[in-house]
Amino acid sequence: MQVCISPCPNDTFAFGHLIQGNVDWSGPPLSFRYEDIQTLNQLGLSDNPPDVLKFSYGLWPKLMGSYRLLKTGSALGHGVGPLIVGRGSTKLEEREALLIPGIDTTAALLARRYFPNALLEVLSYEEILPALENDPNKAGVIIHESRFTYQDHRLQLLFDLGAHWEKETRSPLPLGGVAILKKHGEGLACQLEGSLKASVDMGWKNPEALTEFMQIHAQEMKPEVMEQHVQLYVNEDTRDLSDQGIRAIETLCNIGTDKLWS
Repeated sequence: MQVCISPCPNDTFAFGHLIQGNVDWSGPPLSFRYEDIQTLNQLGLSDNPPDVLKFSYGLWPKLMGSYRLLKTGSALGHGVGPLIVGRGSTKLEEREALLIPGIDTTAALLARRYFPNALLEVLSYEEILPALENDPNKAGVIIHESRFTYQDHRLQLLFDLGAHWEKETRSPLPLGGVAILKKHGEGLACQLEGSLKASVDMGWKNPEALTEFMQIHAQEMKPEVMEQHVQLYVNEDTRDLSDQGIRAIETLCNIGTDKLWS
């Protein structure tokens, strides 16, 4: 069974002990593939989607026909949202383009929500900071560990998309979730949830055991940045979606609860 997740520290932390065989798993053998979030979204929409997928919640309305959402593995919370950054003092509305990390990402959904007239250009998320470093005419939406490193690229914060979402909705921001193809049935979905919860618990109990594993996959390999990333994106909603988290997903996707697990 193919499991496609991102190489970001929150995913490798959450799945780490499951990947390394340190928690019980009696289901079909798991093979893991690591891709950036836009590639993951595209895989979910492909003719041969992976069995288990990390995806952007902005794409969930397009995926829920074939996938069942897991209550474990999500990234959502307060202060975790995408940021818009750039060089110079030019007003955001006057910049010639807004770089986004994939057209189907939650970051892109929020960019369109708050800046509907912006010209959007798509880049892989790790390419955005270098692209902006020498181009004061554009701005970019950054995600993941880039929120901790953008100042190293001589960039300034122009707009906090997540903060505006939280102020508007009074709810955490759903960024990404984990889902399994419905054809595998509810039983296997619950089994995977249980093993993934155990993996998260084991990671919290002994986080140092995953440092080397996360470094192998992370774009930003500084241990202090990885630690900040995990502390920000891995929380109780990662282990088990709360009622508030579920309502936030419904609000973002404009769907009802019955559409999450039907």
